[in-house]
Amino acid sequence: MDALDLDESSQDDHLPAREGFASCNSGMMHACAHDGHTTIGLGLAHLLMQHRAELNGTIKLIFQPAEEGTRGARAMVAAGALDGVDYFTAIHIGTGVPAGTVICGSDNFMATTKFDVRFTGVAAHAGGKPEEGRNALLPPLRPPLACTASPRTAKGRRGECRRDAGRQRP
Repeated sequence: MDALDLDESSQDDHLPAREGFASCNSGMMHACAHDGHTTIGLGLAHLLMQHRAELNGTIKLIFQPAEEGTRGARAMVAAGALDGVDYFTAIHIGTGVPAGTVICGSDNFMATTKFDVRFTGVAAHAGGKPEEGRNALLPPLRPPLACTASPRTAKGRRGECRRDAGRQRP
């Protein structure tokens, strides 16, 4: 699917290097969960094919791009990937969970919430009436700075907590 602009380790303690499936493209590495998701999907496809005589109906295996955000699902639905689907089950590899552990949930697992906030100010002359002004530079800094007060990771169902802030509007 995609890769990140990273040099993959060639050290013996790096499993892909040791087992011979490291990236062959210099400066590119699959440092994300797509390899794991693909392995699970292919394993499930193999298992389903072994039991195809016992199954009825149509089964779709979907690999969703941009699954951590909202745009990937929206694009898949718009493209008709879920047309005619009566039942739907999804998986996502989580972090901070012991190997072999399965955690079930119905929403918000490894998901994001995105929102836009607009900060507006009122110009005022520092030598005239500065009290009539309203600073639009400091308020946008408060939320991302406040986020640093919360822990980077949390134990429990959600596994890892991450927050990103920032985008400049034209």
